[in-house]
Amino acid sequence: MPQALGAAGAGAPTVAVQPGTPTSALYMTLPQDARGGGDFELRIAAVGGERELRQRIVVGNASRIAAMSVPSAWLVAGRYEVTLWHEGREVSRATLDVP
Repeated sequence: MPQALGAAGAGAPTVAVQPGTPTSALYMTLPQDARGGGDFELRIAAVGGERELRQRIVVGNASRIAAMSVPSAWLVAGRYEVTLWHEGREVSRATLDVP
């Protein structure tokens, strides 16, 4: 069964970790003004800047969530900044603590 990690609050990122699998799923709720679909970029970076992953994703018109795959081995314990970009501007930012 997947384990959910994440911060509290509306729009906060959530990571679904499936023990023993090579990838985890990172989910972030789209802010109201960014809904309607299109091209997005989801970024997760270790606080301190030593590691960062980015993924371009296409979000459907009716979707309220952006999602990306993160290698489970990459997502070690620590604090991460998760940002969502749309049309060249940052539309959402949150901190994710992974125990």
